Amino acid sequence: VSVKVIDTKYQQYFVDFDNNGTVDNTIPAGGAQTTTFQYPALGAQTITVRGHDLNGADNCNKQTNSFTAIAALPVATVNTLTVVDTVSIKLDYTPSANIQYKAVVATDNATTFQQFQSINSSSNVQQSLTLASLTTNDKYYCFRINAYDPCNNTSAPSNTICSTDFELSLVSDINKLNWRTSTTGVTGFSIKRNQSAYQTTTNTFYDDASPAITCNTDYCYTIITNDANGSQSISLEKCGKSISTKSPTAIQDASAIVGDTDLNLSWIQDPLFTAAEYSIVRASGSGSFSKIGTSNSTDYTDNPYNTGLNYCYQINYADACDNLSADGVVICPIRAFGSNSSNAINLTWSAYTGWKAGVKRYRVDKFDASGTFLRSFNTSQLTLSDQSNDPEHQVVSYTVTAEPKDATLTESVSNKITIEQEPSLIFPTAFSPNKDNLNDVFPFKAGQLEDKLRFVESMTLQIFDRWGTLLFYTDKNEPWDGTHDGKNMPESSYIWRANIVDQVGKSYTKYGSVALLRTGK
Repeated sequence: VSVKVIDTKYQQYFVDFDNNGTVDNTIPAGGAQTTTFQYPALGAQTITVRGHDLNGADNCNKQTNSFTAIAALPVATVNTLTVVDTVSIKLDYTPSANIQYKAVVATDNATTFQQFQSINSSSNVQQSLTLASLTTNDKYYCFRINAYDPCNNTSAPSNTICSTDFELSLVSDINKLNWRTSTTGVTGFSIKRNQSAYQTTTNTFYDDASPAITCNTDYCYTIITNDANGSQSISLEKCGKSISTKSPTAIQDASAIVGDTDLNLSWIQDPLFTAAEYSIVRASGSGSFSKIGTSNSTDYTDNPYNTGLNYCYQINYADACDNLSADGVVICPIRAFGSNSSNAINLTWSAYTGWKAGVKRYRVDKFDASGTFLRSFNTSQLTLSDQSNDPEHQVVSYTVTAEPKDATLTESVSNKITIEQEPSLIFPTAFSPNKDNLNDVFPFKAGQLEDKLRFVESMTLQIFDRWGTLLFYTDKNEPWDGTHDGKNMPESSYIWRANIVDQVGKSYTKYGSVALLRTGK
């Protein structure tokens, strides 16, 4: 046993190593005085020390300290090493009571140790020791807490525990972890991510890569070195925001549906990328594209929309990693036009662009004035002539629908074309009221009233002779049989006037002449 007296109040100190009442050694005043003693046997012992002044009475109280004499020094155990910050490391260790320890450290190795602190332990409970003025970001440090034998100047080393020089570097789609330490006695490494257990490895590196990480996300890592004796070394936590420089895929498939006053765009985006926001750009004719809006979903409505301005669009986006996509496909909606000639309706339209695989075919849908579907026409051309005989619907409308080759995509629909067909007004230039059932009345042939007055809602008919005398009037769609006041009118040329209202409320006035013939009577 070695006893050090650090008290300085007395001129000398009497030490009784076995508490038998006999002073075994006297230590002079001065502080930090040391004396040693070797016991003949192991076991419980009590040491007493009392102070004494020269020429003074030897009646001072004694200080008592009990302990157990042992045959060999017990080694300490360093339980945990924690890198506190960039300049300090904390050791948690378990000593034995009444053992002197010397803490030693080695830099970037586990062999060349130097003492940095002496420790006098008074108990066997876990204690902590912090060493500062280090550079933990650039070096690793190895430690021991050695039990010291002052009687023969020897030491019993504890387990060796080392910090890790840990670096985190962020590259596209990978958080790269690398560390240096002494691997002697190490069974492996545990990685904590965001304070939770994450991975284990026996390497001194780890790549935390996509899809396990998400770009623009903060991640914090800690490396835990696991020693064979159960001790752990905890690195400094390193944090960073993950990045990705991968360009997101351009929008290659988009559909366009033209409404009465607006246009709806919808598109498909590569699911490997997460869009933060979509940008919609538009050009008119051969003009340049300019931004008109943004969207947080895969659709956008352009309102107002004008078919005549020949608009085309592109959809671009920035992903969650702040990377911009390449320019998307040019989306040109279907622009449909129509005309009516002799009640034959001619339609033309522009080709739809916006699908990577292209258009399978076009479908023309026909509707009546109330919007009720009438029929469809399928074609691969960009024109259609509807010459169907349709005496029931004066007003009809058409839409052109592009069907995609990729069946997973939404169809694209043109603007609506509305056509008003002209009323059918057929007035012969002559008739012969001779009762032979051939052209006996004006203006209609028997049994052909609907053919002659197609799309006519109402009509008044007046017949005049050459002097302007009114010979016949009707507002009931009745024909003239060539008589006036029950008398047959002579062969001659007569003037007619028709006031007509069609099914959509438009009024027409028609004039003409008709020859009355009685030949063959």
